[in-house]
Amino acid sequence: MYVCVAVERNLTNRVGEIVGFGETTEDNPTMPCTLQRAYIQIFTNRECNELELPSNIPSPRILCAGVIGGGVDSCLGDSGGPLQVVDNGMFVLTGIVSFGFGCGKVGYPGIYTNVYYFLDWIKENT
Repeated sequence: MYVCVAVERNLTNRVGEIVGFGETTEDNPTMPCTLQRAYIQIFTNRECNELELPSNIPSPRILCAGVIGGGVDSCLGDSGGPLQVVDNGMFVLTGIVSFGFGCGKVGYPGIYTNVYYFLDWIKENT
C-alpha cells in the first residue's frame, strides 16, 4: 500500500485529520466498533511552548496538535495512527499519534511524530 508523506517542512496552522479505533473519552475504557475521525489544528513550536506542557516539548521530531478548548483529541488505543492533511485533494501523512496528556483536556494538545523530520530515513528504507 502506498501513502503520500509530507515533503513540506511547515505544515503548522493547518487543519489535520486523525482517525482511529481508540477510546472516545478518557474516562470510558470501551473502544468504538467503527473508525472514528476528528479534525485538529497543527500548532507551531512557539504555540506549543506557550502552553507550558509538562514534557520537553517542542522538538523538530514532534508536532503538537489539537483543539485548545479541549474535547477533541486522539486517545488511548489511537497510538500509531495517522495525522493527515489534505493537499491538492490527496491525504498526506503528516504525523503519527504518539502520546498526550490525557484525552481532549483543555490546553493539552496531542503529541505526534513529525513524519517530515524522518523523510530521509523513510526514503532510504523503502
